Amino acid sequence: MKTPGRPKRWNYQQILQLAAVVLALLLLLGGLKNFFLKQLLIGLGPKVIGARLEVGRISLSLVRQRMAIKGFKLYNPDGFPDEVMLDVPEVSVRLNPWRMLTGRLAMSAVVINMKELVIIKNADKKLNVDALKIAQSGKDPPAKEDKPVKKVKKPKFFIQELRLNVEQVVVKDFSKGETPVIQVYDIPLKDKVIRDVDSFEKLMTVLIVHAMGPTAIKSAGIYAAAAVLGVGFLPAGILGIMVADDDSVLATRMSRDKAFDFCREFIAERGALKKQHREKGYLAAKIDGHDVRFDITETEAGETAITVSARKFMLPKSAFAGGIVYQLRKRMNEDTR
Repeated sequence: MKTPGRPKRWNYQQILQLAAVVLALLLLLGGLKNFFLKQLLIGLGPKVIGARLEVGRISLSLVRQRMAIKGFKLYNPDGFPDEVMLDVPEVSVRLNPWRMLTGRLAMSAVVINMKELVIIKNADKKLNVDALKIAQSGKDPPAKEDKPVKKVKKPKFFIQELRLNVEQVVVKDFSKGETPVIQVYDIPLKDKVIRDVDSFEKLMTVLIVHAMGPTAIKSAGIYAAAAVLGVGFLPAGILGIMVADDDSVLATRMSRDKAFDFCREFIAERGALKKQHREKGYLAAKIDGHDVRFDITETEAGETAITVSARKFMLPKSAFAGGIVYQLRKRMNEDTR
């Protein structure tokens, strides 16, 4: 009769192989987890906001109770140019695991760094922000005959404290012609605290309303939605935080002469040249009813600075000057592609 042998011991090589398999599974599950979160967020775009949404990357760590979102971009709704409307390069999230046990996506703190909001007024004087679903005052659309309204399932959602940073708002007005009048507002909104955000609609409305505040643009739809959702408005004195400089500056590696010709070509397309002086490096023009001056100088760093100032009825128009620089920068980027 054979005595039972001792159980076979795993050798070092087998343990390493098992560890590699377990690690690979964990990595795979982690990747799938991030993938499903990304698809869930993208799906909220057309269903809840009413526009296409893109997300570059999501990274979730349950151990560290952190989530990072990179490349959050909301596009314009139907009826407007197929361009990015809201550009948020980075979102940092601190999760609340205890509240998540109740089945809701609970976040104790969220920091959103918004690079740019682009507001468009079309030929019919309608705003892109008012064409979003979230701007429809929170009401469900009327049901068709014999067809009940199908409500979209929304995730349970709660942010205890939201901190918002906004860099820039661009306003494009197509109501006066095919070529838009563009104004740019540099908005030094830093660490604006909003508490108790309890829905995704409210979050998106908060972002748009607080970014729009300094532009003084009147929007019936998005502000009505903000009232329904209980979003706090910016104080009336918010206009005082706008940059008070009369001009806007663009630095380029172009030579001084090339920058001069570049600005002259831009003026020929957008307005009328009134005066120019190559040696002194300035051009004066009339663009969209504004008196605009381009001063072109060489910097100590070996670059060329294009300083744009704008006036209308003798009053400085810094936002319009910023819009000119915005268009010049965009053209330069297109020329280098």
